[in-house]
Amino acid sequence: MAIATLDDALAVVTARPEPLALYLFARDRAAIEHALASTTAGATVINDVLLHYGNPDLPFGGIGGSGQGSYHGWHGFRAFSHERAVVEDRGFAISRLFHPPYGARTRRLIAWIERLFG
Repeated sequence: MAIATLDDALAVVTARPEPLALYLFARDRAAIEHALASTTAGATVINDVLLHYGNPDLPFGGIGGSGQGSYHGWHGFRAFSHERAVVEDRGFAISRLFHPPYGARTRRLIAWIERLFG
């Protein structure tokens, strides 16, 4: 496919669903920045191909129909894991001092905090 200008090429890219990867060959910094600002892709490699896939510290994966998130190295572990907070009260919890019913000790603590920060 012969394309005359960068804007024509970007129009072809943006007219389709987001690609898994976008490979751009250019030396002009303004053209590179324009292409980056005008497109969305799972990854973009400038002046090379597949360079991003060989680096396990970079996320790899598409967006939209071209992939299922970042599934490479640490990013893959995070994408397919669920972090869960588990909190267990094993006896005295200072937060209980601030729950009703308020006793004399809690009122003294609140008064002390008010003097300290009030």
